[in-house]
Amino acid sequence: MNYKSILFIVALFLFSCKQEQNCDLAYYPQPPYSFPDDTYYSDTMVRYLYVCWNDSGYNKIYSYVMTDDCWELIVDEEPNFNCT
Repeated sequence: MNYKSILFIVALFLFSCKQEQNCDLAYYPQPPYSFPDDTYYSDTMVRYLYVCWNDSGYNKIYSYVMTDDCWELIVDEEPNFNCT
């Protein structure tokens, strides 16, 4: 086998192993970490809120928004001055 055929086989293998995550729109995605402090569900999105994330002074918000064929993850942080 020459170099090009080995490269082609490796590339084919890598593309065939690609998995789509969070593409079952019939179910909401699981929270990224266990036991979120607040969870909000709607028809096209779900939001998981972690208050005072790791005592950092910030809230961490994981929002999954329904796109054409999968759930898209959006991660936000907002300051929380009540964190000690």
